[in-house]
Amino acid sequence: MSGLALVYGADKEQALCGDKVNFTAWVINETNRPVELVTLVPGAFTNEGLDNLTFTVPPTPAFLSIGGLEPGHSAERRFSYTVTLNDTAHGGTLISSMRVWAVSGHESLYDEHDATIAVLPQ
Repeated sequence: MSGLALVYGADKEQALCGDKVNFTAWVINETNRPVELVTLVPGAFTNEGLDNLTFTVPPTPAFLSIGGLEPGHSAERRFSYTVTLNDTAHGGTLISSMRVWAVSGHESLYDEHDATIAVLPQ
C-alpha cells in the first residue's frame, strides 16, 4: 500500500552565517484508510564538511510522534537551524533528511525526503 506522503523543505534556498532556516515536514495520509503510529524520523543533517548538525531545539520523541491520521488528513512539524561560521567556511550545501513511518492494518508505510539549502561563503 502506498499513499503516505512526506513533503519536507526549508523556507530558504540560500543562507548566510547567522541566518535562521526553518524546516517544515508535512505528512499527508493519501490512502483511503486511517494510519496509526505516524512518526517522523530525522536522518542525517550535515554541511559540506560532513559535520553532523542538530536543530536549534532537538526534537523529542513526543514531538516526532504524530499518532493517527484519517484519510485525507495531514499534520506538520517545524524545525529550525541557525547557520554557523563553520557552515559558511565549508560553503556548499546543508542537507537535512527526514523519513516518516506509519502503520495501516498490517502494512508498514513510509516516505522520505531531503531538504537542501545552499550556504553562501562569507
